[in-house]
Amino acid sequence: MSKTTSSAPPAKTLVTMEALAANFGVSRSTVKNWRSRRIIEPCVSIGNIVRFDLAECERNLVALSRKSTQLRGRESTTNNEDTDQTI
Repeated sequence: MSKTTSSAPPAKTLVTMEALAANFGVSRSTVKNWRSRRIIEPCVSIGNIVRFDLAECERNLVALSRKSTQLRGRESTTNNEDTDQTI
């Protein structure tokens, strides 16, 4: 007997704005801010009904966090180089 494997992608977990905010421990207005800055994008938006792909939002926020951490690291390195110079 042979097993058949499905090559279908895993199902998306679609959540409301309120559920997304609760999942990340932020307010609804923070999620609105992320959306207006295009940090996250709705997966489904029909009229007033908006749903977000939880995994995609998490990936976007992790990438943003890494990017801002790298920028802060460069900024502190630049500041240290400036203070180490003597005239």
